[in-house]
Amino acid sequence: EAITFTQSMLSKKVASIEEQKQEKENLLIQMQGLKGTLTNELTDKNDLLKSLEKNEEKLRSDLKDKQAAKAALDNSIEQIISTDVRKREVEEATRKRTAAEKAAAIPKPKEEKKPAIPPSPTTAPIAKPEAPVANIPKKTATTTSTDARDEDAYSQSFRKQRGKLPWPVENGFVARSFGRQKHPTLKNIEVTNNGIDIRSTDDAPVQAIFEGKVAGVQYIPGHDYTVIIQHGNYYTVYSNLSQTNLSKGDNVAAGANIGRVSTNPISGAAELHFELWREKERLNPAVWIK
Repeated sequence: EAITFTQSMLSKKVASIEEQKQEKENLLIQMQGLKGTLTNELTDKNDLLKSLEKNEEKLRSDLKDKQAAKAALDNSIEQIISTDVRKREVEEATRKRTAAEKAAAIPKPKEEKKPAIPPSPTTAPIAKPEAPVANIPKKTATTTSTDARDEDAYSQSFRKQRGKLPWPVENGFVARSFGRQKHPTLKNIEVTNNGIDIRSTDDAPVQAIFEGKVAGVQYIPGHDYTVIIQHGNYYTVYSNLSQTNLSKGDNVAAGANIGRVSTNPISGAAELHFELWREKERLNPAVWIK
């Protein structure tokens, strides 16, 4: 009986040990599988890191190219606006000088000489008649003042629309705001935006937000066509246009179609770059549109 009991106990211990052995073997298999999974994940992460490093290099290279294109765009816009401002200043100075010369060239009527009447000792001296007022036509002066008022009123009418001007595209949102800001993907990199970038739909039509006159049309690689419209002392700039039928000097009505939004072939994003200037001062377009 003791031998039978001992054999039964040993058999149970052997079975328990076999069971533990099987569990440990299964656990070992699971750990080996987990190790293989972790190894694969580590390999994937290393590959991703190398890809990101290459992508960062590409992003920096693309950023350098975009900065060069942006500098060319900024210089072109600034040159066109500065030239137009100087031209308008010269025209205004010439107009005022011409008006002054015309006013000075108008002859003043001469006073008629009347025989002097000797004063009578018993009567009071006769008062000298006043000289007739020179009949100078006021058309020139009035025209000059009116032109100046019209020009000021035109700029004022634009300024009064601050916060109420329509969007240059019907559908869209501001993807990049005005001013200096951090780069969306590159660390420790800041970029300066002279306007706002409006994300819209592919080939969306672009409208003039206010009536005006085309101050310039330029084609800049990387930004396609740029149209600059003058509204008195203010200028609106529309860049990244795939096409436009406008030319310098064209008059544009408010809401008139001036082109279509260009789509970036790499990112696939259709964005309109929109700027607003007051003569040579850059303004934030976001506070001017609705």
